[in-house]
Amino acid sequence: AWLVYLSADSVFDGRTAPYSVDAVANPLSEYGWHKLHGEQLTLVACPRAAILRIALLYGPCTAAADSAVTSLHTDLLNGVREVDAWQRCYPTWAPDVAGVILAMLKKHRQGEASLRGVFHWQGNEQLTWYEMMLHVAEIAGVDTSAISAVHTPPAVPMPRDPR
Repeated sequence: AWLVYLSADSVFDGRTAPYSVDAVANPLSEYGWHKLHGEQLTLVACPRAAILRIALLYGPCTAAADSAVTSLHTDLLNGVREVDAWQRCYPTWAPDVAGVILAMLKKHRQGEASLRGVFHWQGNEQLTWYEMMLHVAEIAGVDTSAISAVHTPPAVPMPRDPR
């Protein structure tokens, strides 16, 4: 059997980016620990599996809350004006990830035996939450002059740069 397990860049602590596929994971959040544990269980159950670690997803959705990126619009409408400019994110277009998975499936069906182990995929553009909020405000036609950047680490441990 072969499968693709979708994991996340949150398995890293963000201290020594960029991370190679064989870098030691050190999650800072419960979510990151669950993703790492899922990776480990997957490889035990299916040693030929492919683990695809992806970054912050956004794309077509039915509700703004479906993605942390699209939920910025709701935050903006609800008056959030202080936004994290400390954490570095790599917003990743969900249809691009679907294309990567499709390419992996095609290669596997063609007998590509090297599609096992860990792989990373993310968007190319590095943005902070503050920069993403400014983009959302611009698209929504909202004045950005009252939006301010918060340059201090959040109270909850987060990886600064999980790429």
